[in-house]
Amino acid sequence: SVSKSLTHGLLLRASYTWSHSIDNSSDYTPAQGALDTNFEQDQFNPGAERGSSDFDFRHRFVLSHVWQVPVFRNQKGIEGHIFGGWTFASVNQFQSGLPFTVITGSVAGIPDANMDGNTVSGLDNSRPNCAVGGSFTMGNPASNTKYVPVLLGNNGNCGRNTARLNKFINFDWTFSKNIRVFERGLLNSGPWNLEYRADLFNAFNNPYLSVSGTNFLNLSSPGFGLYNTAAASRRIQMALKLNW
Repeated sequence: SVSKSLTHGLLLRASYTWSHSIDNSSDYTPAQGALDTNFEQDQFNPGAERGSSDFDFRHRFVLSHVWQVPVFRNQKGIEGHIFGGWTFASVNQFQSGLPFTVITGSVAGIPDANMDGNTVSGLDNSRPNCAVGGSFTMGNPASNTKYVPVLLGNNGNCGRNTARLNKFINFDWTFSKNIRVFERGLLNSGPWNLEYRADLFNAFNNPYLSVSGTNFLNLSSPGFGLYNTAAASRRIQMALKLNW
């Protein structure tokens, strides 16, 4: 993490975090639980469940700044009241996508692909085989050369949480203006300042696609590898506040 106060009213702060969380079961919230069924592929081989945690954000970079625009700070004259007192701030985030586990799904129309009798809501947790040198890009199921269905009654050799959703990029910006109204007011109060503030969440309206349900991780589903929901679009809120 680095923080630096520069000239002309500019403050910059940057932080980068690399982490790798490993476990054999996560599911700490219902939302995370949707990315990974919570029982073992093979109850006699729990070691095969060791892998990246459901909440493993491998890379995270945050760049923030506050800039108090240096021109017309004293707000004298008409130009000073129009162009002076502005502040521009932002929080910009860049983050790796969450991991998820690809499951085989049905084989020959039978939901219990590995025939071990363990299913939850008709969904089996057996995983497919991973082809050596294969690849897969979430959102483009036609790109899949990595995940291969297993034969009925078998477990695959793929590990847990070997696929990832796309990265998360977000920009939250704030513009504010402090307008000097009176130096002195009623009963010698003051100074009186009017603050205007505009907050832009997801300022560039980046389409952050997400998932729900289990079709996206089910190799036998038509929805495998496809995003099926989206996060919040750009939101703008404005406010006026009188300070004295």
